[in-house]
Amino acid sequence: MSEPTAEPMSEATTKQLARLRDAVPTTWLRTPKPASEMSLDSGLITAAEARLQRFAPWLARHFPDTAAGIIESPVQRAAQVQGFLDSRFGHKLQGQLWLKRDDSLAVSGSIKARGGIHEVLMVAERLADELDPHESAPQDPEQFADLLDSAPFRLAAARRPIVVGSTGNLGLSIGTVGPALGFPTQVHMSVDATRWKKELLRAKGAQVIEHTGLFSEAISQARAAAAETPGAYFVDDEYSFGLLAGYAVAGLRLKQQLLNSGVEVSAENPLHVYLPCGVGGGPGGVTFGLKQVFGDNVHCHFVEPTTSPCM
Repeated sequence: MSEPTAEPMSEATTKQLARLRDAVPTTWLRTPKPASEMSLDSGLITAAEARLQRFAPWLARHFPDTAAGIIESPVQRAAQVQGFLDSRFGHKLQGQLWLKRDDSLAVSGSIKARGGIHEVLMVAERLADELDPHESAPQDPEQFADLLDSAPFRLAAARRPIVVGSTGNLGLSIGTVGPALGFPTQVHMSVDATRWKKELLRAKGAQVIEHTGLFSEAISQARAAAAETPGAYFVDDEYSFGLLAGYAVAGLRLKQQLLNSGVEVSAENPLHVYLPCGVGGGPGGVTFGLKQVFGDNVHCHFVEPTTSPCM
C-alpha cells in the first residue's frame, strides 16, 4: 500500500509559514466551527469537576492555601491595562477587559495546576478503587481523604511511579501533588530549564532528571523511561485527556465568576479570550471548556512568542 500524500499547501499558508520562520508577528484566523460540531464528550468536564470536588478535603489537608481544597483563581477588572491599550493602539477598545488570574492558582501557581493535579488525582482514584475491588472506594469525601492518607494506599502508591516531561510548570503541579500522595515522581527537564523550579521540585520530593538538547527530547526520554519502569504512569502533555479535562473545568467556573461580577455572555455581548500558548494542551483544554459553556458566543485566541511558534 502506498503512503498517503499530503495535500499541497496554499500560497497563503506558505507565506504564513515563511513569516513564522522569520519570527515575524503573524495572525492566523481560522474559520470557526459551530460549537455543536465539537467531537469531544462534555462528560469529561463534569466528571473532572466531580473528581476535584471529591478530592477537596484531601487537598485542603495537604495544601491549606487552597480555598477549602478547591483550586481556582479570581477574575478581576483590568481597567488601567485597558486604558493603556487604548492609548497604545490609538482607539478605544470595545467592552471591558478582565484578567483570569491563573498565575495565582494555589499549589503550583500556573494554569497547569488544574490539568496536572487533576491527572494525578485520576491515578490516585483508580488506585483507591483497585485496593477494594468488591466495593467502590468511600463516597464520603472525608472518608476518602482518610483512605488516601492510609498506610495501605501509601504502600500501593509507592509501587506506581508517575513520570512527566516538562519545561517547569506542568512538572511543578505533577511533582508537588504526586509525592504528597506517595507516588514516586520523576520530572524530566532540559538542562536549561529554570533552576528554581528544579530546586523546588526536589524540595517537594520529586526526582528531577535533566537532559541535554531540546524540550521535545526530554519528553521522549520521559516516555521511554515510563515504558521501561514497571507500573509507571506517563503524563503526556500533548495527548492526555486527563490534563485536557482538568483545564476545561475553568470554563464552568468562569461562567459563574462572570455572572457574579454582573457580566452575561451572549451573541450581543461575546467573550473574547486571549490564552498564552505553548504546545497547546492548556489553552486547548480551556477552549474546550469555554465552548461547552458559552457555545458560539466565545472566541478563543492563542498567543505565542515569535521565537517559539510551536502550537
